[in-house]
Amino acid sequence: MIFAHRWQHCDDNVVGINCVDIGTDTDSYTLTPAEVGKYVKVLVTATNVAGSDMRWSMFSAQVGAALP
Repeated sequence: MIFAHRWQHCDDNVVGINCVDIGTDTDSYTLTPAEVGKYVKVLVTATNVAGSDMRWSMFSAQVGAALP
């Protein structure tokens, strides 16, 4: 099975207003200052010989600023 990932951050965690693609096709993502105040989600697409299927994750909690 092959997995692909599409990371996004959004202005809200209800309907996904102003979502922007972030990161690369990796199974994890390191938050950056651009995500502060945003909500993060990922679309995972699984593919095998039978076909493919995709699902969005739930939104993260609102990203806070890093501690000094």
